[in-house]
Formats: sequence, structure tokens, C-alpha cells
Amino acid sequence: MIPLDEQLARSCGELCGATNTSDIVDASMAILAGERKDAIVTSDLSDLRRLDPAARSSLYRFRWGIARSKSLRRATLHPPLH
Repeated sequence: MIPLDEQLARSCGELCGATNTSDIVDASMAILAGERKDAIVTSDLSDLRRLDPAARSSLYRFRWGIARSKSLRRATLHPPLH
């Protein structure tokens, strides 16, 4: 876990301002993943693409689905988008 310190919070605010977005959690993920060269697993691809268009090859779509029993939920991880 990486703390959201003052420097990272300011970077998130600047990124949100530059991309006309408002989700600092998405912004922090984009910044930290970019610095660490990590992949991002998200259900919100459009916001993350907007925050970091260069991360396209490291974005994975996480999607919830309903299993046959309708009482179980299952997650599907889709491959990177190119």
C-alpha cells in the first residue's frame, strides 16, 4: 500500500485538472502504475485511458458477471487492450 501523501495528492490534482477528470483514486492509480510500470486492473477503462493514454497496453478490464445460479457472481479479467 502506498500512502497518498501531499506530493502525490498534488500530482493527482494536477492530472485531474489537465485531463478534465475528478477521480483522484483513478489519477493516483495512473500515476503510480506509470512510475512503477505496473498493469492496471479496472472496470472503468475510459477514465484511465483519459488520464494516461500511454498506459493502453497495461490496462486490463475487470468485469462482473452473473453465474448460472444467479446467486454467485464471478469476475472476468480480460487481456490488455492494444
